[in-house]
Amino acid sequence: MTSLSKNELVAEFQRNVDAIATELICAFSLKFKQEVVNLSDPLMRWLDFRYRYVDPQPRQVVFSKKFPKRNLPTSTKTALENVVRLIKKGGDINPYQGRGLTLRNDISGERNETRTDLLWADWGIHHFYLSNELIPSDRYYSRSADYLAFCLVGGNLVAFIDVLPHPDKEGFANPKLIHTVASNWPDYMKQFRLNGITPNHKYTQAEIHTLRTNGTASILNINGAAYMGPGMGVTTASTPTKITIGYNHVREYTRNLAALVCEPEGAFRTPEIADLSVPPNFSITPTPAGLSVYESQTGCAFLLPSAKPSRKAGVLETFHELVLPPWACKSLVARAQIAELSTVG
Repeated sequence: MTSLSKNELVAEFQRNVDAIATELICAFSLKFKQEVVNLSDPLMRWLDFRYRYVDPQPRQVVFSKKFPKRNLPTSTKTALENVVRLIKKGGDINPYQGRGLTLRNDISGERNETRTDLLWADWGIHHFYLSNELIPSDRYYSRSADYLAFCLVGGNLVAFIDVLPHPDKEGFANPKLIHTVASNWPDYMKQFRLNGITPNHKYTQAEIHTLRTNGTASILNINGAAYMGPGMGVTTASTPTKITIGYNHVREYTRNLAALVCEPEGAFRTPEIADLSVPPNFSITPTPAGLSVYESQTGCAFLLPSAKPSRKAGVLETFHELVLPPWACKSLVARAQIAELSTVG
């Protein structure tokens, strides 16, 4: 077998990742107008959705000292109970995030304030509409609601910060939300403390909103101590810093995978591939079972490892989870099957 060019394979794998991201953008009907050239990378758009999407899996629920909420309308209390029940059993709570998740926010859009959920980007706080109306079968999202639940979402836990009347745009910069987080879960906030820095200003709601929409993350002043936002803040383009970091990780993981595939005695060398008289033709390809490295001339597919709840994810598992998590793979396969049936018809 002739040798592979590592640089060519890296370029091919990067193209494959972009193609998968583009396909996923279509599969989930993500708004992606590409109005700003330097923000028009499909992987960036996919990752903003992927990070904000709450993977359906059972989670514990905890509440801040703001609960129980005694003066909520009966319909709102019922809606809150429904969301809590869905979380505990691992149901899909994304319909209650609202249309911004796919149809309004666009990381490539012209307007800074609509490129992402700025509350989530800055403070890591999700919000959910507390609508008690049944979602029609022909719709994915719940209807808007007079009240929102503000939450921290972790891998196995959802922490309810507060339930508040639906605010205006500026209200999503309400500093009471992050102060509630700090007073109820101080150990969580410790990891974001900026030691050695003394804050000299406590930003108002209006100031925080203005800073976010202009691409500036504010330092939090909590009881005289300085903290960075738990969401890691925004870039100068008002996009989530964590998405830029995630994007760079995926690109690096792609290069690492190409290097592994290029190893002459590595795991990607079956006898059939080793016996080829021409260089093998590898690509990163989705399959019904997940993401794989596929060699087209021999038909060999190497399924990449998937993350397991009971152990820390390695590089390949993390790569798999970011590019094509199981719930996204399921949608992609279903879309391909529908397209195939339409072609046959």
